[in-house]
Amino acid sequence: MLGKHLNANGHTVIHATDDADTLIVRTALTLAEEKHVTDVADDTNILVLLIYHNTRNICLQSSTFRDRKRDIKSMQHILSENGCKIILISHALTGCDNTSSLFGKSKSAAYRRFWKSEQFSICATLFGSENANRNELTDNGTEALVSLYGGNPNTETLNLLRYNLYLKKITTAKSEFNIARLPPTEDAAV
Repeated sequence: MLGKHLNANGHTVIHATDDADTLIVRTALTLAEEKHVTDVADDTNILVLLIYHNTRNICLQSSTFRDRKRDIKSMQHILSENGCKIILISHALTGCDNTSSLFGKSKSAAYRRFWKSEQFSICATLFGSENANRNELTDNGTEALVSLYGGNPNTETLNLLRYNLYLKKITTAKSEFNIARLPPTEDAAV
């Protein structure tokens, strides 16, 4: 009903049949080829997608706090090329609309760890590749999780790291520990 009213008054309306965040970002990127675009949203997923994909002049304005308008190009400059490359996979691995978060792993702590990891940078490049196959993505995703939990992806699998951390916790814990703090098993991660 609102869409019909807006169309009747000369506004373009696009209805999302699937993921609205992706549609919003795709539409903004398309419109930004010809003019300056301001997306009005308070959704972190939209911010992350714009930072990752943007090559144009786009701003994101808060719908709640109208005075908060962020230039995406400026944010990309602050994050650097590597930061923009890893933000999407870091956001997805630590929980977003489509994935659950990892217990006890904050987005900022994960992002800082990933920022320092050359292995994760390689992993993020693969995740951004249209030519990556499922096995490569699975292997690199589990390596990213090993890195996130402080392991060495070159010498440990996710299951081995989980086992080693479990042994360490039960031999050094002064009280009960929460098993949810361990990394997921490889089967659960995939």
